[in-house]
Amino acid sequence: MSSTGAVMDAVGAVAVAAVTELLAENVTRGLRPLRDLPSDAFPHLFLSPSGGTPLESVELLSDLQERVTYTFAVGLVTDGDTQEETLSKLDAIRTALRSDRTLGGLVLSTYVSELGLLEHPDAGDRRVGDLVITAVAEPA
Repeated sequence: MSSTGAVMDAVGAVAVAAVTELLAENVTRGLRPLRDLPSDAFPHLFLSPSGGTPLESVELLSDLQERVTYTFAVGLVTDGDTQEETLSKLDAIRTALRSDRTLGGLVLSTYVSELGLLEHPDAGDRRVGDLVITAVAEPA
């Protein structure tokens, strides 16, 4: 069975491969104030719980197996990009996830349920994009 951290790390690796300017060291699990990030930390990717959605939920199947579903937000913060450029980077991540829905066999399926730009009070002139990702693990 996959762990939440392993799924987040796999999504982060997909994002780094999809967005050439995104460096692995600029991927963060959890959230940090944007003002605390140095100027060379952009674009920056945050992997965190999505709103009021549980990070991990378990469904009991009829044969007493469990199916685990992971839901989290991927926040992409860019500096100096237009809205269109930020959306293009988010779309590249979504496209890369579509090309390997199992995250290299880590999960049964992965999909993006939301994609958009956010207004963020801490962003200043930076753009903040958001993906909501759901990954479903093989029953265990």
